[in-house]
Amino acid sequence: MKRRAFSRQLLLGSATVFTPHSIFSPPRDPLNILVLGGTNYVGPSIVNYAIKRGHHVYLFNRGQTNPTLFTDLPHLQGDRNLGSKGYAVLKNKYWHAIIDTWPEKANLVEDSTSLLKSSTDHYLYLSSGEVYLNNLNHLDENSDIVSTAIPESTWTYREHKVACENLIRDVFPRNHTIIRSGLIKGWRDFNNDLAYWLVRIRRGEVLLGPGDGTDALQFIDVKDLSHFIIHILEQKIMGTYNVAGPTMNTFTWFDLLSLARKKINSEAKIIWNSSQFLAHNEVQPLSDMPMWSPESGGKGYCIMNQMKAWQSGLHLRPVTKTFRDVLSWFDYKYPPDFQFGEGGFISPGLSTQREQSLIDTIS
Repeated sequence: MKRRAFSRQLLLGSATVFTPHSIFSPPRDPLNILVLGGTNYVGPSIVNYAIKRGHHVYLFNRGQTNPTLFTDLPHLQGDRNLGSKGYAVLKNKYWHAIIDTWPEKANLVEDSTSLLKSSTDHYLYLSSGEVYLNNLNHLDENSDIVSTAIPESTWTYREHKVACENLIRDVFPRNHTIIRSGLIKGWRDFNNDLAYWLVRIRRGEVLLGPGDGTDALQFIDVKDLSHFIIHILEQKIMGTYNVAGPTMNTFTWFDLLSLARKKINSEAKIIWNSSQFLAHNEVQPLSDMPMWSPESGGKGYCIMNQMKAWQSGLHLRPVTKTFRDVLSWFDYKYPPDFQFGEGGFISPGLSTQREQSLIDTIS
């Protein structure tokens, strides 16, 4: 199928899903919203939806990442890496809500919360499902999280995210929202892990599958995440929420790749195998098999229970719309003959030669 025709086909026959009333109802009063960052990946999606909803958005960043975005919005320039002096432009200002999507380092959130504690009535922070201690199924918001009771010099991304959450709860005990997100996929995603599967299926290739297809996976469409974040601010919903998709039910790799083949109308062939086969042949999760990690032995991605968020207004679009956006972004960024398997988050996956060798072993 021609790649440019794919987007239109995916929209045909999309199933109707639960839609919270607030998605269509205009807010009673527009909010003044400060977005810390706002010009990379998740930020633009949040900003676009906030504007669509009629809110007044202000951006605080260094003016270095995608500086041509949102030139019609107020840009308050500063550098969070400079500590308190980096926030000088925000002094003596007030916003109904502040959205913090970027920091992976606790010291940045320590600065922002202490310096902005009198500047807002609602601080929303985008955290991660990586904070959970165990990679288990159906983790809810009360499940165990990693400990920060180790030397800070040894902290990883996970410990820093936990520390950020704790700082926000301390400074904004009754007026914070923490969003623990799964993998975020969709338009502007520079990580080609989901694109690896969708593009190759669209090309009609033979692919070595991620095990036997029974492992579960979760990811959230960046638009669904953004819509939920603005809904949270409009409704003044506080607390901690797991936010994941693409469905409310268990969604497996077999479901993902089978649906992609069907909706793309592709003759691509998936060579299913086993996680033991992949491990024996030193096929690495995530890098060689993008987005995949086996559930066996507790090594898989955590599968979060998102019922609390759903009951609070989380809306999940049909996953085929995520397919459309991922492929449209890929088509915008890369040439038709782009090759996967060369390494890194831009070109993940097995090399053509190694994949074929493994497929020959199975055959």
